[in-house]
Amino acid sequence: MTTTDTPTTVPVTTTSTTKTHVEVLGFKAKANATNGGALYSNHDCRGTPISGYYGVHPNRTCRFQDVCYDLSSNKGNLLYFHNGTFDTDVPKSLDLRAFSGPGNGPVNLEVQLVPKRIPDQVAVFRNPVAVLSQPFGSENFGHTLADSMYGVYFMQWLFRIADPLHSQLLTLSSCDSFSDDGMDRSVCKKMMPKMYAAISRLPVLQLDLLQTHDDLIDAPLNGSHLLCFRTLLVSPGANSFRAWGMGWALGRPHLYWDFRRQMVQNMLGPHCPDVACGSVAPAMSRIIVLVKTGVNRADSPYTTGPGIQNSTGIQEHLASRFPKYIVECVDAARFSMKDQISMMTQTAVLFSHAGGGGFVSLFLPHGATLALRHSIYYWELTFFKTLWLFVCEFPNLSPSLAERIVRKKPQQDLC
Repeated sequence: MTTTDTPTTVPVTTTSTTKTHVEVLGFKAKANATNGGALYSNHDCRGTPISGYYGVHPNRTCRFQDVCYDLSSNKGNLLYFHNGTFDTDVPKSLDLRAFSGPGNGPVNLEVQLVPKRIPDQVAVFRNPVAVLSQPFGSENFGHTLADSMYGVYFMQWLFRIADPLHSQLLTLSSCDSFSDDGMDRSVCKKMMPKMYAAISRLPVLQLDLLQTHDDLIDAPLNGSHLLCFRTLLVSPGANSFRAWGMGWALGRPHLYWDFRRQMVQNMLGPHCPDVACGSVAPAMSRIIVLVKTGVNRADSPYTTGPGIQNSTGIQEHLASRFPKYIVECVDAARFSMKDQISMMTQTAVLFSHAGGGGFVSLFLPHGATLALRHSIYYWELTFFKTLWLFVCEFPNLSPSLAERIVRKKPQQDLC
């Protein structure tokens, strides 16, 4: 049995007037470098390496100021202008994926050092803050939420972006690009607008297509091939649920509770019945059994199977035993993101299949129960045990076992 007494928070300690140190996955703030104001580029890169799929992961996230992207180049380089005395820690490239791994390998953005001033004739992206990343496992709800979206949240938290809802989120290319395993990830084109609304008021755009959005650029390109950004955040580093699930970041704090709180508040508004909206205690009135009627990756080597098969029998049994609760079978994929979040914030016990769909449990309130079907992907269970939930795992779910889990009296080896 694993629970957490309180949501994880990250202390911020000021050690001097010029440096603030923040520890999340090894990140430490450092004093900003300056290279002549707007005449030159500026950067602030943070992170300490951790173990990863391909050896040591650099785990770096950068804030660039006054950098430009060459829209005419097929290399896709980020241009960093300097006066010849730039910091030696300007990265040569940054991986745009959150903790890239097999099947979703590194997507590197190259940084080209240019020893001169920013040209006078450049176009400037209108939004003062842009955030650049590339999705991981973009066809999967869990990866989209707990890898890609969390990575975007973390990047803005790290650099204390004042209004993250109105930052412009960017991908290097289409969300289904850069697949190493041949998977068809085109479903992401419908999934991303639905899900990313929880963290942004603006649609996600592609960096390689920004020249088609004249309304977002302060000066038309007029033959210039350089599009410059006032502030551009690049790379989520290793901030992915898999870093904790696989044991490469255990013992380090994460921000998933704060991530949850922001999404709940953004989607449900200021008066929702949840602590994120100022409610003293959540109204946990539901017991939900997730069903999996649509299997996107049924023929994939990554599939976690058909889900909980006897869901109707379990629902009927629990409804007879716990009349004070609304007990129902739910296919979460059939609901909007807002409705999924609203439903989960009112749920006391969630019985879930393994795999991506089960990550809707991130919206469960503090102290709720998550009962998860066994999966070969052990790192999912390990990650869930770092959250604010009472977590159980079952190989097969019978009505009597479901009742014991609701009563928090299951077999000791399951929770």
